[in-house]
Amino acid sequence: MHFVKSFDCKTLKFVLLNVCGIISKLCFPDFDKFMLKCDIFCLTETKLDDFDNVDVSVFKFQGVHRIGGLKKFGGIGFFVKDYLWKYVKFVNCNNENCLWFEIDSKLSNEKCMFGVIYIPPESFVYSFVDIFDKLESDIIDFKAEGYSICLLGDFNARTVHLSDFVSVDDFDYQTQCEFRNNLEVLGFVTDRHSEDSVCNKYGYRFSKRCKPLDVHILNLLMFTLLGSDVFIGKTTCKNVSVIDYLVFSPCLFPKIDKFDILPFDPLLSDVHDPISFDFICNSQVHIGHSCSNVKTENNRAPIYMW
Repeated sequence: MHFVKSFDCKTLKFVLLNVCGIISKLCFPDFDKFMLKCDIFCLTETKLDDFDNVDVSVFKFQGVHRIGGLKKFGGIGFFVKDYLWKYVKFVNCNNENCLWFEIDSKLSNEKCMFGVIYIPPESFVYSFVDIFDKLESDIIDFKAEGYSICLLGDFNARTVHLSDFVSVDDFDYQTQCEFRNNLEVLGFVTDRHSEDSVCNKYGYRFSKRCKPLDVHILNLLMFTLLGSDVFIGKTTCKNVSVIDYLVFSPCLFPKIDKFDILPFDPLLSDVHDPISFDFICNSQVHIGHSCSNVKTENNRAPIYMW
């Protein structure tokens, strides 16, 4: 083992993807190349069980899978670059629909809790009416401890243009004006944009739950500082529906940069598009790493993309 590099970590590259089964995808070299572009790669529908071994060079993996049934179903997890692993803490909340982890505030400069989410479709046997209750309870508990919230996942909730912000009817006019003005200072307004044309029951339930929790779907809002999804609200599944979301506490909006819905690639997922964003970090933290586990080609130095 020898020392390779030390650098200021200004951003972390996150990618969210419903992978539709991780084991088969790891057979493709292009999938490995795509992963190397990420610092933290959040996955839904991993479809793993106790006998699967997910061992990827340069990354550490943390995941939970659904127990029971005749075939592999659901499952959530995340890959983290080896040299970032010490900054990541897995939080066990016994919620099979959400995998929680915290990034050390020394690196993130925020007390922030991340949740990788997979909610089964409404018609599936593992779905039930109050499926969002446990998620809501977790968020309330974390917020009580002073955490800001970031959710990444496949919610199977089609919200179209439903607002997840409080309305004038919910609060007095002065309070509502102050709230909207604060958002505009962050470069963001509450108008919603979506290429989806359908709203389902989960969509109504989820958008309604977001309001009192003060968390909001980022990829359906007009955020002037972000990427190619501004004024669009691109579909994330089958070029038809928006069900894969980033959901944030408003105080984290300034921490998000270079947000994009990436093009569909059948080597990455059966039907879902990847979602990518950069999370702005504390640039004073110096990260060093070794090359002992780093793959190289033709003995060239490894390339890290941030």
